[in-house]
Amino acid sequence: MKWAFIIGASSGFGLATARKLGSKGYNLLLLHRDRRVKLPEIEQCYEEIRATGVRVLSLNLNAYDQATFDTVREKIQQEILPEGKINVFVHSLADGNIGKISVEDPSKEKQLTDEGFRRTIEAMGISFITWSRYLKEQNFFAENARIIGITSEGTKLVLPLYAAVAVAKSVLETSVKYLAVEFASFKITTNLICAGVSDTNALKVFPDYQKLLETYKKRNPFGRLTTPEDVANAIYLLSMDEAAWINGATIRVDGGEQIAGVI
Repeated sequence: MKWAFIIGASSGFGLATARKLGSKGYNLLLLHRDRRVKLPEIEQCYEEIRATGVRVLSLNLNAYDQATFDTVREKIQQEILPEGKINVFVHSLADGNIGKISVEDPSKEKQLTDEGFRRTIEAMGISFITWSRYLKEQNFFAENARIIGITSEGTKLVLPLYAAVAVAKSVLETSVKYLAVEFASFKITTNLICAGVSDTNALKVFPDYQKLLETYKKRNPFGRLTTPEDVANAIYLLSMDEAAWINGATIRVDGGEQIAGVI
């Protein structure tokens, strides 16, 4: 039986990937952190996936708490190992702080703190390394397993209030190269999806959110934004046997948004 483990699986790219892989027969271990008020809505989404005939295991926990690793280990040992291992691991964690590095008046503009930087880098960068290494060292990966993370154009361009997230994504992009080389001998590939701008919860925290969406919609050659389903489709393609020789790559999934330049 095929299994996918997705971190950040309650919305956006993570949830879309859960739906896509579930529709292709993958059983799912889904890790997310959400408020109780949101859980009924999230669980309804998971029930819809279960209705397709696959198993869905859901854990509402902090992805970078040590206790979470123990809980995930127990869940994998009890629920997955008797019938399979992790074939696809997707890290789609969006938990960062926004703001400028330095401002003249913090009462008028949002300034990043050192703690905000550390938290963002830990959540969106280092945890990708930590979880990938953990799953490998616990021997939870199946042969020819795929590790896939999500990055963005913000590592190459200066975007408003994006400094901490950009640094975290830069950690992600560098770590993928090393994981790709070190894990190759275990028949595990590691790649990144560089997603175009998408109307997800992660983007709604930015000021002028609607203006940002309109700007990137005009910039895109196809005249629309990237959808979570676009990203999920690409992740599924990377999970296929035919993608086994793609390793250490960052694949743009944006309809040509980045090459179109800035309007």
